Amino acid sequence: MTEETNTRLANSSRRRTLARRGSIPETSELVVQIHEVRRRAKAIDRSGEAWVAPLAALCLLRWSEDTGALAPRHRWSAWKDLPEAELVDFVRGELIPALFATSAEPLGARWQHLASVLETWIEARPGAIPEVLGWCADLDLETARARWWAGEVLGMIADPVGGVGGSAIAECSTPQAVAELMVDLLDPRPGERIYDPCFGSGNLLAEVAKRLRDESDDASSVFGTEIDPQAYCIGLARVILAGIEHPRLEVGDALERSWIAEGAAGFDGVLAVPPWGKRPRQDAWSVLPFGVRHIETLFLQHVIMSLRPGGRAVIALPDAALFRTGPEKMVREHLLTNYHV
Repeated sequence: MTEETNTRLANSSRRRTLARRGSIPETSELVVQIHEVRRRAKAIDRSGEAWVAPLAALCLLRWSEDTGALAPRHRWSAWKDLPEAELVDFVRGELIPALFATSAEPLGARWQHLASVLETWIEARPGAIPEVLGWCADLDLETARARWWAGEVLGMIADPVGGVGGSAIAECSTPQAVAELMVDLLDPRPGERIYDPCFGSGNLLAEVAKRLRDESDDASSVFGTEIDPQAYCIGLARVILAGIEHPRLEVGDALERSWIAEGAAGFDGVLAVPPWGKRPRQDAWSVLPFGVRHIETLFLQHVIMSLRPGGRAVIALPDAALFRTGPEKMVREHLLTNYHV
């Protein structure tokens, strides 16, 4: 590593130490409470891992209170204190249909995805709404720092190392320590276009948002794609609560598209932790230069194609990706010939 990189990593380590020292006790208590209730729920019906995304959706509904994005009757303050029976009927019979009925514009699509997560959850556990609603109400969203901490709560729950998000959520989560290191290496700067093609529960993009918020009032443009709707919901909430109110995040398969082919300018920085071991669909390589069968090498090609000239990327790959033969070797040769590695 260069001296500049070592200095940047040391500064980041100091920032993380200070953040831990200044942690909010109420936040820790809330995480313990959520962990305990979900542990009991999993012991009863194994549905505990489905609680994180609905909590994230409720946080976004609460955050949107003052944005005017929803009709007055559907805003958080209008229904959060309803009696339990009325609350369940309202969320199921009126709020969720209203979210589905929003326009197909980018903000409308966001509400539709949240509605889908809430609908799936409420059908399975309608009696859990008041309790999870109470957890959401206990979070402080009044200041920018408090909102960031609320996003950190979601991240702690979903983190595959020490979190309580369950295996399905953990598969879509990058360990926080890895996310911090990768963002240190990318060194995002205000005004840059940053992209994650498989953002999962949002650890990488939330860390980007936090760094840029600390360094400047000018947040970068954040882009991302995630194939899992529940992980999308968590990642969206974390990025918004971290300070980027209008991120360009989508539900979908990044391997089905090429940002450059669609006329985009490319990205200044790309971060990615591909889903190692997942089996891609058979034609996943059709928009990529090299036909390979391992999903991490497909994502590597997608990352390369998504960079603007002079852009940079940090991608986590398994060791095996460095030694495979055939088309995978051609990808490495292309990378070494045309890019600085």
